[in-house]
Amino acid sequence: MLRLARENPLWGCQRISGEPAGVGLRVPPSTVRDILKRAGLEPAPRRTGPTRNQFLKAQASGIWACDLFHVDTVFLKRLYVLFFINHAIRAIHIMGVTAHPTSA
Repeated sequence: MLRLARENPLWGCQRISGEPAGVGLRVPPSTVRDILKRAGLEPAPRRTGPTRNQFLKAQASGIWACDLFHVDTVFLKRLYVLFFINHAIRAIHIMGVTAHPTSA
């Protein structure tokens, strides 16, 4: 743990605790924090920058999402709908509706 912390000063306790998991060892982040504290090492510095919400608001113009869902009609026919959502303007774009999604 100490070697990982010294070789990777920007890694936090969560990241350091995840590394041994690759070889089957489970070490909770709280244990890593205690080990580092006893050795006199500080946790990774707090990262400056936007919060998650601030980042998403700033990047909304470039974020799109898509989904495929089905609708059962009153005539018991199933239709599949592919749509995209533009998060910047909160607009939905229906790209296609078909009864057979594997067809051209």
